Amino acid sequence: IRLGLATVDFHEDLHHNNNHGHYDHDDDHQGLHRESGENYDLKWEARGQGFFDSWNFLEWDANNGAAEYLNREQSFAERVVQADDTHSILRVGGRGAHLKRKTVKIQTQKSWKYFLAAIRLTHVPFGCGLWPAFWTRDSSMSWPNGGELDILEYANDIPSQTSLHVGEPNRCQLDAVETSGPGCPAMPDMNHMDYDCVTRYPDRLGCGPNKLPLQSPAEWNQHPVTFVVEWTEDFIKIWRIPDYALPADLTDNWPQPNEWDRWLTSYYPLRRSGDKCPNPENVMAPQHLVLNIGLCGDWSGKIWDKSPTCLGLNSPAQGCRAVDPLKDDGNMENDCCTQYVWDADGSHGTDAFLQEHGFFNISWVKVSNAEMDECSLKTVRWHTTLGAASCVSLHLILNLLRGVWANRSSIAASRESAHVWQTCWILRVARA
Repeated sequence: IRLGLATVDFHEDLHHNNNHGHYDHDDDHQGLHRESGENYDLKWEARGQGFFDSWNFLEWDANNGAAEYLNREQSFAERVVQADDTHSILRVGGRGAHLKRKTVKIQTQKSWKYFLAAIRLTHVPFGCGLWPAFWTRDSSMSWPNGGELDILEYANDIPSQTSLHVGEPNRCQLDAVETSGPGCPAMPDMNHMDYDCVTRYPDRLGCGPNKLPLQSPAEWNQHPVTFVVEWTEDFIKIWRIPDYALPADLTDNWPQPNEWDRWLTSYYPLRRSGDKCPNPENVMAPQHLVLNIGLCGDWSGKIWDKSPTCLGLNSPAQGCRAVDPLKDDGNMENDCCTQYVWDADGSHGTDAFLQEHGFFNISWVKVSNAEMDECSLKTVRWHTTLGAASCVSLHLILNLLRGVWANRSSIAASRESAHVWQTCWILRVARA
């Protein structure tokens, strides 16, 4: 318990107030980004031996690759998934049907509209032929009209980046200036689509504002990371937080994302993009979380010849070529990536490579929602003597103050007041 003297500002907030989202900075913050002002509460968690209980196992492959996704029973029998007390594993397995490898794709049984989700990873798949992803999708309408957010995605040995995919009905083009506030690092569109999130493969790839430099996932296997995504009706933020800086408020299930922007890796300013993004609150339908390890196909396969490492494993000199399934004849027998992953005679050593490199090691996945009662449209801003500012839900502060202010009528009055200033002591629950 920490006691702090604070000035409490009770005010009406309809989420679209022009001042909402601005905060003072200390040395830990980089630039100015939109604040959520949400009071997040843990709603769902996957960890331990029951990690897979609340996921569905998907068997379809929309990427024309070498992945043979297994159902739940097959996945456990083939040991491409394992759940222990402290961690869970998703991995690529042995050869399956012709030109296919056994692997896994899981999707949360629940979906959420607006949330804060986090995944702690101590190992990620990385290397030629692999196409891992942690992403979100809608299951109620045709893709990409329900939206898709790629939180972690990469192929072969290239760095990871984030992307947002939408359709024409929910079109959104981000304002490039708004992706980076004053003092913030630039976030160029790594999909080179001028921040247009509308996706229609193979020519329109969606938007991908990313802080540079992009990181190689190989680094994460030396230094574990936690990925966090926050989706509100105004914006999307994605953080990549190293283990040594993992916030106690996140591990203690009381996340305060407004304090994490030094680790921000992507920012999607939906509402601030104005007419270019005309329906920001509905850019995406309610989203499921998805985790999978894809193989070859539309991305990993077609860019095989762009990687010296991959060409060193299997190249046109050995009689193959990099096949783009969306543009070429689709003959995967001659695809360099598919030949390497299938490894018909074992000459490439793919089994050993995948055993060592082709898996996720996951500590936990968490989803938090903001409270959605009648007070969720009101926030409390308190300004400490240190000059920092934070926003939390009005009902939270009222609950914290109830014991101290039980006999004060001003608290009841403040619920209805649009703007009442009161100086008081508040109790803040924090780590010492």
